[in-house]
Amino acid sequence: MARVTVEDCLARIGNQFALVLLASLRAHQIERGARPLVDCANKAGVIALREIAAGEVKFDGDLRAAIEEHLRETKEKELAQAATTKSHKLAVVEIAPPPRWTTPRGRQPLPPASGAFRSLIAGLGAP
Repeated sequence: MARVTVEDCLARIGNQFALVLLASLRAHQIERGARPLVDCANKAGVIALREIAAGEVKFDGDLRAAIEEHLRETKEKELAQAATTKSHKLAVVEIAPPPRWTTPRGRQPLPPASGAFRSLIAGLGAP
């Protein structure tokens, strides 16, 4: 079979977001065991695009309604997941101090900071 292109799929769908949405939904169906509608031995994503280009897979009904429904379902899942993660306490992570900087030659310590830079650091409260 010839190489499938996004342009072939966009000729059928007409909207890039809708194409990505439809292809991902169909690819997930194929990964879960749905029978492919075209004959090819590719990964699920490529099979989904081939099905769309062949006109075998399309949205039922209004495209805008399908996209809005998907966005609503995704938002509901994210809110439910956020509600469960808020119940857990956040872990406190201690950050180790940075290592002492050295020069590449001989691993000598860097010279002390210049006067202007030293006064800037002192103004920030650094030692």
